[in-house]
Amino acid sequence: ITLSTGSFGNGGFPSTGGWVAPNAPSIKPFQYYFKDRINSGTIKLEIHDEQGKLVQSIPGTNRKGINRVTWAQRIAPPKTATGATKPDNGGAIAPQVLPGNYTVTLKVGKDEYKKAFRLVHEESSSFSLAERKAQYAAAMKLYNLHTSLATIVAGIADKQKTYKDAVAKLKNKKSIALGNDYLTALETLRATLIPTKQTSMFADETRLREDITQVYQAICFNEAGPSNLQLESINTLSSRVEAAEKKAVEINSLYEANIKKAIEKEKIK
Repeated sequence: ITLSTGSFGNGGFPSTGGWVAPNAPSIKPFQYYFKDRINSGTIKLEIHDEQGKLVQSIPGTNRKGINRVTWAQRIAPPKTATGATKPDNGGAIAPQVLPGNYTVTLKVGKDEYKKAFRLVHEESSSFSLAERKAQYAAAMKLYNLHTSLATIVAGIADKQKTYKDAVAKLKNKKSIALGNDYLTALETLRATLIPTKQTSMFADETRLREDITQVYQAICFNEAGPSNLQLESINTLSSRVEAAEKKAVEINSLYEANIKKAIEKEKIK
C-alpha cells in the first residue's frame, strides 16, 4: 500500500445529468466480508508495526457483505493539555507512519483475523524518503512536547484541586497568605501554558499549547521535510516546555511542604 495523504475533490458534477462513477480511493481501504450482519460484540481493526507495537485502533463496521474501513496511515493523536478556555486541534492531529511492514487485526467479539501488509514510500522529486523520515522525526518531537505539556498542566490542576478548598479554610493569617501565594503562582504558570481567559467571543488567547500546535500541524500535513525555521521553532518550544516543567517543580518545592504543615496543624480535611 502506498503511503498517501489522500487526494482533494471528487471531480465536477455532470451538467448534462447521468451517472458518473467516483474516483478510486486515494488510500486503499481494508476490506472484510460478513456472511450476516454482526449484531453483538465490538468490531475494530488494530494496526501493529513490525515490533508488535499498537499503532492505531479503528472502529469497524458490522454490515452484511463487504465492509470497507479506511486507515489514514497515522498513529493515534497525542494527549494535549486540557482545562483551557478554548479548544485546540493538536489532539486531533497525528504524524503519518513510516514505510515498513505492518499487521492489521480484525477483532469481532472474541475472534481475531490477521493480515500482514507493507506500506511503501513513492519516491518523487518533491518528497524523498530521507525527507519523509526527517518529517516524521520532527513531528514526533512536537507530539512528545504536547504529551509533556499535558502532564505539566494536569499536575498543576491536580495541585490546585488538592489545596484550593483547604487553603480557604485556613485561619492563620500567615498560612492563608502562603496558601494564596502558592495558588497564585500555580495559576500564573498555568496561564502561560494554555488559554485561561476569554478575551473575546472567540477566546483568542494564544499560549504555549497553541504555539506547539501551529508548528506541529504544518509539519504533519506537508509532504516535505521540515524547514530550518521549523526545526529552530522545535528547539525553542522544547526549551519552553522544559522551563515550564522546572518552574512547576520550583513552585511546589517552595510552597507545598509548608502548606501541608499548616493544613495538618489546623486539622483541616
